[in-house]
This record gives sequence, C-alpha cells and structure tokens, in this order.
Amino acid sequence: MRLAGLSSDELQVLDVISVFRDWAPFDILTSLLTKTPLELLYLCDQLKQKNLLTESTRGKVLGYSFTHERVKAMLAAPVRVRAPHPASARRAIS
Repeated sequence: MRLAGLSSDELQVLDVISVFRDWAPFDILTSLLTKTPLELLYLCDQLKQKNLLTESTRGKVLGYSFTHERVKAMLAAPVRVRAPHPASARRAIS
C-alpha cells in the first residue's frame, strides 16, 4: 500500500476521512472540503479504484470508509526521516 503516488487532493480527502471513527458521510465531507460535490465524487472514485476507499450507504446517506484499517494507520503514522551516516554527511559537506 503506497500513498506516495497520490495527488494532494486525494491525500486531503483521505486525511479528512481519517478523523471519522469508521464511516464518513458524503454531505459532511462536502462541507469540510473546499471541493464541489462533483469534484469530491471524482476524487472518491479515484481512491476507490486505487482500493483505498469503499463506498456504502447507511439509510439513504452516501458515505466512505477505508478498505482496511492499515490505510488509516498509515495516514496517522509519523514520517520517519533517517539521519545520514556521519561519514556520508562529511562527504556531502566537502
């Protein structure tokens, strides 16, 4: 599962969905994101095709959730940056 290839808009949608416990209603997503409903539907469809989101209805309300809890965990995980080896850092400076 790779998030590196996603657009900034796709990542923004995933970030907003990640704050919901298990399911994000589409109407609330449209009020939180600065996208038109059509733009948001397109982005969610792209994320469904990439197997990151699933679409479902509860009652008559459309919403989205992650295909797997690992997707949500990846969004919440801190980015780790490895410090260069001291010898490599010296070579880079000189």
